[in-house]
Amino acid sequence: MPAPWLIADNVRLDDRGTVVAESIAFTSEGPHLAVIGGPSILGRALCGTAAIVRGSLRLRGKSPHAALLAGEVACAALDPRFPEGWSPRTLAVWSARLAGASRVRAKASAEQALVKLQLQAFANRPLPSLPLAARRAATLAAALSTGASTIVVDDPFVGLPDDASRTLGRVASAALDDVAWIYLTGHLSIASAFGVRADDALVMGPGGGVVAQGAPAEIAAKERLYALRVAGPAQALAARARERGATVEAKDRELRVELADNMTTTDLFSLAAEASVTII
Repeated sequence: MPAPWLIADNVRLDDRGTVVAESIAFTSEGPHLAVIGGPSILGRALCGTAAIVRGSLRLRGKSPHAALLAGEVACAALDPRFPEGWSPRTLAVWSARLAGASRVRAKASAEQALVKLQLQAFANRPLPSLPLAARRAATLAAALSTGASTIVVDDPFVGLPDDASRTLGRVASAALDDVAWIYLTGHLSIASAFGVRADDALVMGPGGGVVAQGAPAEIAAKERLYALRVAGPAQALAARARERGATVEAKDRELRVELADNMTTTDLFSLAAEASVTII
């Protein structure tokens, strides 16, 4: 029986000596996964470019670093630095070359990616001169040109106007239809292009634990579910919330709270004040 597409087993990630996320555990069959609320370092770990302090990640049975070396995963980072004078075409060609493609194959792969991302009109212009949406599309084209079977996408819609975001979403999601992808974002609308195409979604809490997983529409229906990090006696807040009918899981300074039907977030903050707890 083949291994699941993606497995995280008790993963801990540090950044410059500080614990950023821990106890990350999930299994996904994909092939299109949205990760909501995950730290940016998780994207680098999934691409094989950031170290895992504890636990393991497995992408089709391989560590992300092994998958990277095998050309099976590529990353579309958010606003990476580009070499001076490079164009989208140069970036895509060199991305393919660095992934092991021959010169001829790299040019062909780059052209296919540029067409899919509708970048023909911008293909030879210097990257810094392009509109932000076009630069983001160029980064996606570079990842796609590698021929990797899985693309890790760091939310390319951050800071874009609504019209540009919708256009890029429609173009990018269609361009990536033939590959598996992991899309990391702070927020996912189920009506967005990536929301519509995601087969699986998971919501991560402040400390990195997974607080919900399922189809995006199923998670959206649980709009009364919250992941909190607090300062103060977390168990005291948990007890008060349970008395009001909420379902609560508490661990150290983190809580997963599903509000009762007669509760609002205002009630939750009131309970926190009564318990001398600050919601961070």
